Amino acid sequence: MVKVTALFFSLIMLIGIAFQNCSMTSYYSLSDSQLTAEMLSKYSDSIDKLLSMGHKNSKKQACIRKRGICDLRPRDCCSGLCRCNLWGGNCRCQNRGLFSKLGKRTDSMYYKEEET
Repeated sequence: MVKVTALFFSLIMLIGIAFQNCSMTSYYSLSDSQLTAEMLSKYSDSIDKLLSMGHKNSKKQACIRKRGICDLRPRDCCSGLCRCNLWGGNCRCQNRGLFSKLGKRTDSMYYKEEET
């Protein structure tokens, strides 16, 4: 039993030393002084691409999900309705009902502008 315990602890120590040596090695072999202008230009180009992608995505309109608080602005809820209590407070986005789209008229279908 003593030999097994000593063997177990020595194995744990060897594994610990191996992990410590592995963690001390650097991931990149280049130092800061060895960075080339080409590497820096590639880095700056990739950063510019990421920033431009972020600006393109920020133009989308945000909407409030189901059970979120809405403030009665038109089309504020994502595919739902903004419903409030009797006093006009505690407004929340809720799903549309089963028959909510039936019987509704769209302006483009019934009221077309005449061309002059």
